[in-house]
Amino acid sequence: MVQGLLEYRGVDARMTAIEPSEDSACDDADDVCFALMVRVRDFARAESILKTTFTDL
Repeated sequence: MVQGLLEYRGVDARMTAIEPSEDSACDDADDVCFALMVRVRDFARAESILKTTFTDL
């Protein structure tokens, strides 16, 4: 979803699934956790798009 949103808005994005870090909020066995690494060429534009889309960033 995030990659598609960024590409729709004209940001070149590549996403890779990664393991959550030990200090992440994924410590509860009942949680379904995942982490994504997003590689973008225009970080400021991608950050702006994501902040306006996901208010809890």
